[in-house]
Amino acid sequence: MSVRSAAPLKLASLAPGEKAARSVVDLAERRRQQAQRRRVSVIVLRVLVAVVILGGWQLGARLGVIDTFFWSQPSDIAATLWRWLTEGTDLGPLWQQVLVTMEETVGGFFVGSVLGVIFGIVLGRNALLSDVLGPYIKGANAIPRVVVGALFAVSLGLDIRAKIATASVLVFFVVFFNAFQGVREVDRNLINNARILGADNRRLTAEIIVPSALSWIVASLHTSFGLALVGAVVGELFGATQGVGELIYLSKNLFDTGGVFAGMALLAAMALVAEALITALENLVLSACGSSNTPSGGSVSTASLKIMVGGLNKQIYLPNMLAFRLGYFKDQHLDVTLIDEGSGQASEEEVVAGNVDAGSGAYVHPMVLNTQGKKIETICQFGIAPGEAEVVDASLSNVKSAKDLQGKTLGVTDLGSGTHVLTQAILGSAGVDPTKASYLAVGAGDTFIAAIQQHKIAAGMTTFPTISRLVSSGKGKILVSLLTPEDTRAALGGDYPFIGVFAKNDWVNSNKEVAQRLVNAYVKTLKYIHSHTADEIASQMPTDYFAGDKASYVADLKSQIGIFGSDCKMPAGGPENVQKIQQQFVSSYKGKSANLSETYTNDLADKASV
Repeated sequence: MSVRSAAPLKLASLAPGEKAARSVVDLAERRRQQAQRRRVSVIVLRVLVAVVILGGWQLGARLGVIDTFFWSQPSDIAATLWRWLTEGTDLGPLWQQVLVTMEETVGGFFVGSVLGVIFGIVLGRNALLSDVLGPYIKGANAIPRVVVGALFAVSLGLDIRAKIATASVLVFFVVFFNAFQGVREVDRNLINNARILGADNRRLTAEIIVPSALSWIVASLHTSFGLALVGAVVGELFGATQGVGELIYLSKNLFDTGGVFAGMALLAAMALVAEALITALENLVLSACGSSNTPSGGSVSTASLKIMVGGLNKQIYLPNMLAFRLGYFKDQHLDVTLIDEGSGQASEEEVVAGNVDAGSGAYVHPMVLNTQGKKIETICQFGIAPGEAEVVDASLSNVKSAKDLQGKTLGVTDLGSGTHVLTQAILGSAGVDPTKASYLAVGAGDTFIAAIQQHKIAAGMTTFPTISRLVSSGKGKILVSLLTPEDTRAALGGDYPFIGVFAKNDWVNSNKEVAQRLVNAYVKTLKYIHSHTADEIASQMPTDYFAGDKASYVADLKSQIGIFGSDCKMPAGGPENVQKIQQQFVSSYKGKSANLSETYTNDLADKASV
């Protein structure tokens, strides 16, 4: 086949795509034209409004309906402005009067805005200070600004200081209340997560509070500049030797209403020019703040993701925080917010509700949800064994094996959680009917330890560092270990993949590229885990995770490095074993079966590049 004959065939094969592409282009062109027509319509209507008002005013003055002594007329106002522009004013050149007023306005705007932002942020961050100073600020805000202007004119004299002070007072309260409210509206979860990630108060303020409140602050600046201009003019009316306000005052004394209106027109023009400049500055600042969302190369845009984790300080969830601290999410152009939650059960619920993009919890959650028609899938299985253990109250000498837990109250992080399922599994594997025990949600860490110490539970399923804290204090001892893949196979008869990262199947399918980058970050993290010592890994984690004992934390981590996979892939046979355990020992799952192919995927892990 010749080249000539091949071309028509190629074009024919692309015809549907070309038609779709052309329709998209046509739609974009129509929208561009509609936007252009709307802009023209707005301009025409604005001009028409001005013509109607000014024309009606001029006509009314000519017909004697409007008394020109009190209200002047547009032609006289224009003549006055032209005279000021070409011949100067009684106070000097027009540009000089505009410059003086603008200096006072900008000075007051700057001082009032800076003080308003500082006080707004400080009081917004400090509830005690806000409660103490709140009544005084509200009282000061109620004082008429004209009274303050008179006070400044008496105390500071006729120079620029009095005008700047008056203008700054008008600006201060508007900016203050916006900044204050902006700080109060910052997402509490965002602040709590930043604290968990090790941010101190300085970094919280600079990197979380101020950027979040920036839109509130910038919004106040549009109104504030107009108020600064009002303050400057009010100050000039109380006493000045130059300025547009003094020009208006002089025209008033000469019964020159045309001069008064001309001065007002000048102020309006100054305000409109300033508004345009502030809008341009606003766009520049906000685009600069958002510029970090686009990589320098420009080929990959940064995606913002929320991931809920069922216990960030638990070692079984370590890859989440480690990836964040190592900067691997950022390397993949992902702006990840890690949200701490008590159990993977809550993570699963938030993913299904669409409140977060992904969750980190036990693989059993996607399986159970699948039987209910709700489809989420594990995209990175980093925990190939539970890393949990059934810890028993050390004072109970009659509990020597899982069989002795029959009839006892057993602790789990949450009812329906992965630890709840594991507890039922070890009972069933030991020949005990799981329904013959009762289960109490006690969380992990301090709350779990308290439940043991107060004898609210006889035993419970938990992980490091809670295990080591109980064992080292003599309050608890390990009854059944699922801390390594070998222990898990011995206790449950096979592999039991546990903690991973899951998301809605629909989200993964529609965000393949973002999901791939997320898995890339986790695979890189797992490779870091297996190429560094436990001490090196621990040094990357927040110090409060150590609970005051880094040596124990490192020892615990070293003992269970093996629970972490190296490639995010689901272990062969793992899903089948988890489902078998569910069907055998979890009463609510008996008679059910999930479509396992919909509960996890290795596709992203297979394509991962690090």
